[in-house]
Amino acid sequence: MILKELLSQYEIENNLSHKEMAQLLNVSTSTYYRWLSGESTKLKKTTINKLSDIFDCDIEGVLEDPYVSGILAQAEFSQPMPILPEMSSYWGPVETMYRSVWEGLATPEQAAEKALADYNAALELAQ
Repeated sequence: MILKELLSQYEIENNLSHKEMAQLLNVSTSTYYRWLSGESTKLKKTTINKLSDIFDCDIEGVLEDPYVSGILAQAEFSQPMPILPEMSSYWGPVETMYRSVWEGLATPEQAAEKALADYNAALELAQ
């Protein structure tokens, strides 16, 4: 896994600047920029321990895992999805909408109208 991907993702998720992230890790801003540029990937044991604490995992294992590096590389092209209770009411109607259009049971407009009605009904039941 590329260290810069892990650091960048953490910055985004926690709305931190590069400077704030460097301070959190107790490293100079120039060292942090070298990590982000890929110029340096060497980490002191104390930094590895600090990263492990921040990410609540064995960071050495994560940095060496080829599967995790692929997931993080793909994350660059992803968009976060909201973590809202209302989203649990969303997935069923949307699945039905796509299936009904795919199977030719409804036009896209009809399916979308029904999905919206089903979603709103599910929200009412959830309250």
